[in-house]
Amino acid sequence: MSRLGWPATCLAIIATRATERQRPPSDRAAAIGELALDGTLRPVAGTLALAECLWMRGGDLVRAQPAPADVAPHVEEDLADVRGQFMARRALEIAAAGGHHVLFVGPPGTGKSMLARRLPSVLPPLEPEEAVIVTRLHSAAGNRSPGGGLMRQRPFRAPHHSLSRAGLIGGGSPPRPGELSLAHGGVLFLDELAQYPRSSLDALREPLDSGSVWITRASGSAR
Repeated sequence: MSRLGWPATCLAIIATRATERQRPPSDRAAAIGELALDGTLRPVAGTLALAECLWMRGGDLVRAQPAPADVAPHVEEDLADVRGQFMARRALEIAAAGGHHVLFVGPPGTGKSMLARRLPSVLPPLEPEEAVIVTRLHSAAGNRSPGGGLMRQRPFRAPHHSLSRAGLIGGGSPPRPGELSLAHGGVLFLDELAQYPRSSLDALREPLDSGSVWITRASGSAR
């Protein structure tokens, strides 16, 4: 907490004016942005969490009309297009219904990746509460364009096996969500699983067991 009683994350969204002529004083508005040295405004990651922080700290702030939710895009890779592969399709259906892990093993060319990439087609849309959480994570990672609205399609993340441990689990300074967090509520597809470093796979154990990722750096911890 700061001396003003605001959380540290909220202090970053308070914009100050150089002169009174630039912007009339207002207690019912807040600006979020990064001012570059050349005077241009740059987009800021994590705007959803920052806006939620303002609402919690100041209930009288004017709320803009919420942006419409994302329209679910046309699913090009649909499990319904697959002919045969009864056992594999059944495994994906059970995994989708119960939120289970799936491991496909077999020689190249048997359709393992093709089937795995069609798993999102049998997943339901995100519930409103889930949509807020998933959108907050992707906003914090800087993956959301301004005015994009809430995500409704469940995320599908398919990182390359050369991804670093920090890229998979999360990290950096300041800490940023990794692929595991960005797949929250959806699918994390690890193609060519045997090619991933053992240290990265071992790092998945605790987050999958506890349901959360903790990143600790010298500046503090993030969940």
